Amino acid sequence: MNIRLALLTAAAAAALVSAPASAQQQGPYVGIGLGATWLDDADVKGTPSGKIDFDTGYAGLLKGGYAFGNGWRAEGEVGYRNWDADSAGVSGELRAYNIFANALYDFMPNGSWSPYLGAGAGMVRYVSDGVSALGVTSNDQDNTWGVQGIAGAWFALSDNWLLSADYRYMYTGDAKLKSEGQADKAAG
Repeated sequence: MNIRLALLTAAAAAALVSAPASAQQQGPYVGIGLGATWLDDADVKGTPSGKIDFDTGYAGLLKGGYAFGNGWRAEGEVGYRNWDADSAGVSGELRAYNIFANALYDFMPNGSWSPYLGAGAGMVRYVSDGVSALGVTSNDQDNTWGVQGIAGAWFALSDNWLLSADYRYMYTGDAKLKSEGQADKAAG
């Protein structure tokens, strides 16, 4: 079984952000986010359907950046996503870790709330943990590139705190996760 991932993932998250003295001012900020994540099927050689389905997973991220006061923000993001395999005869979990640089634009930076759009790019590490089917198991990891689009809105809770909700659509290059087991020996 050789798992080949050309992954499209989506994460919807709510984040609490410590912002500058007020939402419209410039300055550094930090935030955390938690949410749900969805993963497209993975192409897998050696399984009856040739694919593995995954359950809805969970995502978390830490971010920090700088608001320039004119609507533009630059931010760094460290993220984590986790999915359980959900196909007949398949078990295990898949994780993704990412480090991205993001650029975002707040449409109403001087208000008490604002919609925003953004984009990011960086590195993604996929880790398969006991993903097994038909006596073949994958416990491997691989790095690839990733890009994401971001759409959301924030609301100022106070002069120093914002609550945001966003949708992050991540696309990555192929990650090739190797496997071991009976099927590989028979093919070799």
